[in-house]
Amino acid sequence: MQDPSAVAAPFAKAKQAGIPVVIVINPASPRAVALSTGEFLDNQANLGKFAAMNLQQGLTKIGVKSGNVIAITGSASQLGVQQRLAAFRKQMTKTPSLKIVEVQDGQWDPVKTGQISSQLFAKYRGKGGVKAAYGMSDLMAVSITRAAKSAGLPVGVKAHGVIVSGSNCGPDGIKAIKAGTLYGGATQAPTTQATRAGQQILKVLSGQSVPKVQLFPVQRITAGNADTVTGICTY
Repeated sequence: MQDPSAVAAPFAKAKQAGIPVVIVINPASPRAVALSTGEFLDNQANLGKFAAMNLQQGLTKIGVKSGNVIAITGSASQLGVQQRLAAFRKQMTKTPSLKIVEVQDGQWDPVKTGQISSQLFAKYRGKGGVKAAYGMSDLMAVSITRAAKSAGLPVGVKAHGVIVSGSNCGPDGIKAIKAGTLYGGATQAPTTQATRAGQQILKVLSGQSVPKVQLFPVQRITAGNADTVTGICTY
């Protein structure tokens, strides 16, 4: 949902009418959650944390201890995006010499992400360059790698280039991780989200009690385990 607070009013009407409402995929405001039957989501904070860990680990492997980092996010109004970004920032404070110099809203759009990253690669070319980049979806992250290559920049550990991470997964992301152009991502995927949420919804419909808020675990992905999560990372 684009506005995590706007759903509170219709949720209140549904509750008055005795209609259960569940929240999936994107988190809602505390008031909306209070009015719902339950909120069933992947752990957004860990998605952001894992992305930062991927960048830190990738840069360590190529001996880069300081430099500019950029982040291109999903729709900034979404609470899940805000949670991912906050966790990303927190993890990055553990390597203070790696500075987040730009955070821009890519609105989950790979084309817009490519345009933004191209501009940022050009902007920082004479200012130490961009050492690492976070694209909040795998499609956005792959778009960043393409923009880097178009700018004549090496990408990935083997090339001692720009280190890029996403924070969910899909076929394009897994392919790029295996190829070494994308350092990593995480196991947030439509199939797992739908299955887990569906299981909880069935419990609600059958009258069973469910947790008010349930955060599903996510797994960090790098080249070392990309083969094991291929089945999860499908559309």
